[in-house]
Amino acid sequence: MITTEVIKKSISGFLQDELNKKLIEADKKIETELKNNGAESPEMLKLVAAKDALYSKYEYNSYMKLIALTMCNQVSLATHISKGVHSMSRGDNILFKDDGNRLSYIAGSHNVETRSLDISGNAASLPIYKFINIKVTDEVILSDLLKEGGEAIIEALSDDRAVGAQYLDALQDFLKSETTSAVTSELNKQLLFPVNGDDMSIDSVEDIQYENVIPLYASMFCREAREKINDIRYSKENTAAKDNRFAPKKGVDHEEYRTIRDLASMQLGGSKPQNVSKLLSAVGGENVLLPSIPPKFKEQSSLQIPKGITSIFDSRQFKTSVKAEVNDFVTNSLRYERQPVIEFKTKKNNALWVLVSAVFDVAIQLQENKPGWLKDHSLDISEKFWLDPNRGLLDGQGTYAKKRAQSAYQDHVLNRLSHFINESVKLKANNDSAASDSDSFDEIKRTAINVLKSYNRNGLKVFL
Repeated sequence: MITTEVIKKSISGFLQDELNKKLIEADKKIETELKNNGAESPEMLKLVAAKDALYSKYEYNSYMKLIALTMCNQVSLATHISKGVHSMSRGDNILFKDDGNRLSYIAGSHNVETRSLDISGNAASLPIYKFINIKVTDEVILSDLLKEGGEAIIEALSDDRAVGAQYLDALQDFLKSETTSAVTSELNKQLLFPVNGDDMSIDSVEDIQYENVIPLYASMFCREAREKINDIRYSKENTAAKDNRFAPKKGVDHEEYRTIRDLASMQLGGSKPQNVSKLLSAVGGENVLLPSIPPKFKEQSSLQIPKGITSIFDSRQFKTSVKAEVNDFVTNSLRYERQPVIEFKTKKNNALWVLVSAVFDVAIQLQENKPGWLKDHSLDISEKFWLDPNRGLLDGQGTYAKKRAQSAYQDHVLNRLSHFINESVKLKANNDSAASDSDSFDEIKRTAINVLKSYNRNGLKVFL
């Protein structure tokens, strides 16, 4: 059983730590003012008075009164906050309580397994968040004892039992955060949700009934999602696996890594996100956004290769199919040449990987054409071996199959691919006075080989 003495000792330690932090901040301000304006300036007198007031503020009984009678009424615990929609909103926050009947396939606040709720309201009262999370023992925090109640916690809040009981009631109401009649704000959004739109007896749109929904920001859920995303993107294991794909070391194998594409971020709360909520303040107001629109699907038409050209890399249709990837790589490559920093190098390497992958995807698509489709074309024989791999299965094509099996055509194709990419950068560099030399042929070929290995590991054959 946790005694009153243990609880009071934990609270006293917390108050001393907070006081020490505030005193350090006050001393820094006083030192700066003394250096700039002397010991008798009006501002100095204010700073000294503010420092002296800290001792009375963090005195045990004074702080208990401040917590229970002031801070409890100026902020609220929540899983969904109104200020997350607009930082000036004065609408109510909601503390979602799971009834155990949530649909298992819908992700939401009920999936978040944490004791760290958000808190929103007057920024001056946010310290109550630290107070209720004071660690009393290794397994118990102060909010656990407040919810449970009992004589020990009442006596810890005040030497006067009646006052302690009053403080406990206020803190328990705060922890429940029950909203009987929620208030919205003109700064909140409104969503009219049809509740009988599927009723076949409705004759006109005027008969459709709507429920007015006020969406709030799912602060706790978004924080959990942000931490999961950061863990996927920046964990030591994942970061090492990503680095190894571009800089393979002796004795280090390529490993799979995870990534999330098309992320964006939004800043809430400006320079003072603590005015929005505690959780947002902890991450500087940054919020990660996932794509919320469906992907665009388009049918890829079969690539037509003119019979007179000697390389697929001279084909206008082929160049069009990988134009976006080429432009992206060229842009990032030249940017890195102008400013060789790690950020631009990473973007350049990523763009090159995507470009080579796009070329290989086109090749895999073309390999599905009927065997012998390049028989009358003028393509270099190495590219015919690459893009028409099953021609040797046709009657009378035994010589083709034999030469293909004996040829090192894969290396010739990778050389041609590397020349194509290298020349694309050089062509742009010649028209850009700020650009210097393009990427080396060898570096591009090494990347192409690594992409090829990645395809092979995933069961995709670029060279059949």
